[in-house]
Amino acid sequence: MSFYTYVFRKCDWLNLNQEEILKSILRKHTNKKKIDIVKRENIRPYIYDNEISFNASHSRKYYAIAVSLSHIVSIDIEDKKNSDISVIDRKTWTIKEAASKINGDGLSIILKGSNVNFVKKTKDFELWRVNFVAEKSLPTSRNVIYMSNYNDLHLSVGLSKKCKENYNGLVTG
Repeated sequence: MSFYTYVFRKCDWLNLNQEEILKSILRKHTNKKKIDIVKRENIRPYIYDNEISFNASHSRKYYAIAVSLSHIVSIDIEDKKNSDISVIDRKTWTIKEAASKINGDGLSIILKGSNVNFVKKTKDFELWRVNFVAEKSLPTSRNVIYMSNYNDLHLSVGLSKKCKENYNGLVTG
């Protein structure tokens, strides 16, 4: 299982250039000179005719990108401080949202019902499994890695195996 995460502290320059930063990272991983990101409603953004999976998230203070050539990847981040939501609830939310973004479901699948189960902890991360109410042919269980090495940031990365039918951002667990 191989994936890369990039986290940037936001500033005025970064707010104006998030898509260019994403394209620069994608160029690095694809060796393509020109990156055209295709965006459609209810489908994850993708690069036409390329196997790379990528996802981005932002909070008030940070911008994060996850990239993988071997798995479908998603990412969600939330600031730990400056919120009315408890730290535990915010952590759980990032885990659920990263899991929901694997198939491009977003908030709709979280709101239909889900539970989060701890699997194991290592020195660098925690592995969680999120179970959603079954819908269509989508997998109901998804793995999420919670990165615990950030002081003021919750960061969760969702991962799913690629299937032969997966292409151009149309993903099925």
